[in-house]
Amino acid sequence: MIWDKLKKYKEECIASFDNIDEDRVEVLDKMVKYLADKIKKRGSASVQFICTHNSRRSQLSHVWMEAAMTYFGMNDVQVFSGGTEATEFNPNALKALSNAGMKVIALGDGPNPVTAVRYELAVRPVYTFSKTFDHAVNPLNSFAAVMNCDHADTNCPYIPNAEVRFNLWYGDPGQFDGSPSQDKMYADVNRQIATEHLYIASKLAQKVKK
Repeated sequence: MIWDKLKKYKEECIASFDNIDEDRVEVLDKMVKYLADKIKKRGSASVQFICTHNSRRSQLSHVWMEAAMTYFGMNDVQVFSGGTEATEFNPNALKALSNAGMKVIALGDGPNPVTAVRYELAVRPVYTFSKTFDHAVNPLNSFAAVMNCDHADTNCPYIPNAEVRFNLWYGDPGQFDGSPSQDKMYADVNRQIATEHLYIASKLAQKVKK
């Protein structure tokens, strides 16, 4: 069953929390603190993941953050993603999610269709498409901007109305498109993102549910 495969994938990621680099744990813990403070003060928190094309890393982060928050019963975090330009949700990134056990459904044709990504049968899918960070579907204010690549961080030094900004960069699997290493590199980045976002959700649940 697809859901059994995904459950095993999540459990493997959770079991590897101790392998996250200390420098990254420091950033992840700061994100946890921000989200916990917001939830305690106003009942909810918003986070937007940003990379250059909103095609790979920010999309994977968006999906995994929603899946992680649901897994740990944290329904008070709204998740968004965007880029400095819009392209498409890259097919190789979608394949990595599918290989992890998620169900991916394209809801249209064309170069940038809306995609539904299911991570639990009884939960609303993540509906997403490539968009800029200031697109109408993204938050106007009171959110954390999480930069997923150094290029977006350098070329977008100011995110209007973001309350706080975190640098959580991941290697670009797009550099390996068409190479023999393509699937492995996408799988590696996907697992790193899944592990770190499950870490955030698990620590947030501990803080909020005390």
